[in-house]
Amino acid sequence: MFSHTDFIDNFSKRIPDMPAAFHDSQTKAVYIDKGDFHRLRIYEHMLHEIIHTAAFHKFHADVKNRMIKNYRTGYGFKDPRTNGHEIFYRFNEAVVDKTTYEILRKHADELMQKLSITPEEIKVSQFIYNPFVNILDKIIQRIADKKGESETAVWQKLERGQFTGEMMHLRDIEKYIGKGLLKKLANIKFMEDAESDLPPEIINE
Repeated sequence: MFSHTDFIDNFSKRIPDMPAAFHDSQTKAVYIDKGDFHRLRIYEHMLHEIIHTAAFHKFHADVKNRMIKNYRTGYGFKDPRTNGHEIFYRFNEAVVDKTTYEILRKHADELMQKLSITPEEIKVSQFIYNPFVNILDKIIQRIADKKGESETAVWQKLERGQFTGEMMHLRDIEKYIGKGLLKKLANIKFMEDAESDLPPEIINE
């Protein structure tokens, strides 16, 4: 964990658009900019990145440059053939954020008691990728409705897949919501992309 100044000196000056927290897939290290975040936000950052490190991983051996590169983390891919183009990036982040939220919610009483987290801190806490978690929730709802399963059952398959590497259940997105939707989800990077490319029923409140 770094002070804001040290984080900038060590990372942000060298890497443009560096987020306030990130992980190293090979070493499993997590780096966090404490900045002016309140304590629960720092714990959220930490847990989010730890979930990434615990996720299913694949690596690519770049023989030409003698480097080992991250190819897959959870549902997210970085294609070495296209200069690291990220696939399912936002979808993967939404799954990780939803997992983070559920863990924090499950242990909320423990956090408040052992770490003296106040209800006010919990109230002001919010996830960076929250709009995409809302989209993920709508996808889960629609699949559950069409399959006649509980939303919990659909979510548990998605949650488990980030750790096991299973992806076959993602076919339900195309089967029950719309053909071609997986490809659109795979390439979304910004909320504007989601609003223009995804069906209105999983975007609108």
